[in-house]
Amino acid sequence: MIELFLFGLSPLTHDLEWQPTINLVQVMSDVLIALVFFVIAAGLLAFRRKRQDLEYPRLVTLFSVFLLLCGLDHAFRIYTLLGGSPNGQAVLSALTAIVAVITALGLLWIIPKVFGGPSAEQLQQAMAEANNEKLERLALKARYDAEYSLREAANASPMGLIVVGEHGQIKMANTASCHLFGYANSELLQRDIASLLDLAAVDENQHPLTEFFSSNVSSGQHLECVVQGIRSDGSYVPVELKLVKRDHLDDMKTFVSVVDISERLAQQQQVEAISNRLERITSASREGLWEWEIESGLLWWSPALWQLLGYQHKPTDVTMYLWEAHIVPEHQAKFFNELDRNLIDGGSFDIEFLGVTVNRESRWFRVRGNCVGGSSDHKRLMCGTLEDIQQRKDLELKLSEKNQLLESIYTGTRYGVFVLDCLSNGQIVYKAVNPAITKALGIQAEQLLDQSTQALAPEIMPHVMAEQIDSRYRRCRQTGKPITYIESFPLRGQPVWWQTSLYPLMDDAGDIYRIIGSSADVTDLKTTENKLAKSEQFLQNVVDLAICGLYIYDLPTESNIFVNQQYTRLTGYTKDDLNNVDDLSVLFHPDEIDDIAKQVDKAMTLDSATFLEIEYRFWHKDGYWIWCYAFDSVYARDERGRPTQLLGTFIDVSQLKHYSERLRKIDETTPDSLATSME
Repeated sequence: MIELFLFGLSPLTHDLEWQPTINLVQVMSDVLIALVFFVIAAGLLAFRRKRQDLEYPRLVTLFSVFLLLCGLDHAFRIYTLLGGSPNGQAVLSALTAIVAVITALGLLWIIPKVFGGPSAEQLQQAMAEANNEKLERLALKARYDAEYSLREAANASPMGLIVVGEHGQIKMANTASCHLFGYANSELLQRDIASLLDLAAVDENQHPLTEFFSSNVSSGQHLECVVQGIRSDGSYVPVELKLVKRDHLDDMKTFVSVVDISERLAQQQQVEAISNRLERITSASREGLWEWEIESGLLWWSPALWQLLGYQHKPTDVTMYLWEAHIVPEHQAKFFNELDRNLIDGGSFDIEFLGVTVNRESRWFRVRGNCVGGSSDHKRLMCGTLEDIQQRKDLELKLSEKNQLLESIYTGTRYGVFVLDCLSNGQIVYKAVNPAITKALGIQAEQLLDQSTQALAPEIMPHVMAEQIDSRYRRCRQTGKPITYIESFPLRGQPVWWQTSLYPLMDDAGDIYRIIGSSADVTDLKTTENKLAKSEQFLQNVVDLAICGLYIYDLPTESNIFVNQQYTRLTGYTKDDLNNVDDLSVLFHPDEIDDIAKQVDKAMTLDSATFLEIEYRFWHKDGYWIWCYAFDSVYARDERGRPTQLLGTFIDVSQLKHYSERLRKIDETTPDSLATSME
């Protein structure tokens, strides 16, 4: 055999050269066998690569290599048969034999292990059990995932969710519930649900919540209610509860949703407050609200509106025809023409009309409105207000009458009236003057308008006079206060006295923008005042030079409001001295106090033409008593005719009293015989 290998001899080839049919069969068989070996080897390698969990992967690799070598061996046999060298065939066969031995040894090594494993039936049963276990594990995982999702969804919900057991203990609470009541999750679990709800305000045994948590309520029952929740710090929060009973895992549970409605209640209170405020405002302003749905013709009136029209109760059929019935016929065309114009052109709707109330009373109204909406997905509406303006119309009528009166006074009065404009450049110019001004000055109104006083000099007034008048105007503008003054203004060579009053007008910014002035000719008054001053001076001289002391005593204040100079010469007191005495009665002799009080009371009952006499002693300022002989009478009375002031005169009769006293003493000491002889 070795000899054949060394010398390259091939008896087989030599023998087959004479058998072509056998050669063809042999070649075809080797081709098919080689291809099968290659396919099986490739399949085993692919199987090993895909199945990383094989228990003996190396044995599979050996089988793959063995089959590959077998396929190569058959392929090489074809090569040798066709005339190739048999040396390669021998080497390949040897290599195949070696791999075959190794594969056989590996197979022999694992056969005991394979025979010691489970049978096919046992393996099938184990696989079935493994599949069942896997299915159960998947079911548990799916259930866990579902519960986890539900638990996370519950915790993510802003609404409080609580599961309560059959006896009222909390079995589950989400995060929102814990935050709402101020507890940790562990603190809420197994806590009685009743401890979170304030049921003390009602009979707990009859409260629907207490009955709902009892075992008498069957599955599927539900309840909705609003109660006060109790937080962990003892504070209260209004909550809305929705409860449902369900059978769950052979146990009756109550599923509770809890919603904090404090913000909702606050919003409701705010909405109610806004609604009440709007109602108060509309009631106070006497404005009614209305809304008209143009396409359907529906009309809504607020209570204030139908009350403005005289309805005691809301009308049953509010339409534009009803509104038309409350407009006098003379104003209907104007009203609806303006309404149609607004519907076509847009803009605001504002018109005044004379309306008729339910009681057939004519009153003026003002209606305002505007269109809103109008798109394809909104209704076209017109909203507005109705206002009773009868009072304003009455005031306008009165104002018109007053304006006519003022206009007649302005143009027809003999007093001068003028208007001054205060310009931004500091000048003050005449804006308007009435005919009395132009008549007194003997000029036309155009000569004064838009002119300052200094521009009128010297044609109309001297420069000095213009400067004086302008300075008074500027002082009124600077101080912002009304001023009144009297000035002499020469007209036609004669001095004429004028009393002028200036009234400043202020704008919103606080600046004086206009001055209203009036001037009256007071020449006659000034002349009369001069004469009166002379008369008053003469009278004062007469009173001061009188030999009697004169005083005016004010009864309400119990003080002298006037004393003449003779009063001061006789008593030593001035009016200020007397007013500084707290009680004037201390200046009268105690023996005459009662007589003086009776004198005053008696004077209160007499008329002003009656004088009462009295004699009393008065304490002189120098410290001695003087005798006074006085006459008193009522000087002034109030609106009810009660005396308020007394006018009195007195003379000092102290010396006469002294002489009388001396004569009395002489009479007492003279003998009767001497007196008889003297007679």
